[in-house]
Amino acid sequence: MALSFLIVHEPGADIAPAKRAADAAGAAVTFYAARDPESLMESLDQAEGHDALIVTPPADTAAGDAYHAALADLTAGGFPVVEMTPENRAATQPDAPGPIGSMAVIAGFGPEGYALAIELLVERFS
Repeated sequence: MALSFLIVHEPGADIAPAKRAADAAGAAVTFYAARDPESLMESLDQAEGHDALIVTPPADTAAGDAYHAALADLTAGGFPVVEMTPENRAATQPDAPGPIGSMAVIAGFGPEGYALAIELLVERFS
């Protein structure tokens, strides 16, 4: 059975590298463009229907507490989560919510970060 990943990304994100990586690995990927903090939180509820979650964390610090709580709930049972930001927010937004409990954080690789996340997860599951 093929691995199934949920990728939650910002609207307009270049997801082509993720599609190529998923196709190469024989993995199924569901993409969800989170338009606002509410839709981001709703998307996290869908994660457990997949083998792992790749998520771009909110840039808005106001959404950070709810996001961290939801992620903590997911990862408490060992659910694999990779946080991916195309840019390195730590360098440009020091107050942006940081990672919590993720198995990996990928930052600054642009859209190729999604492909790296898929490759990491496929390797971990094999």
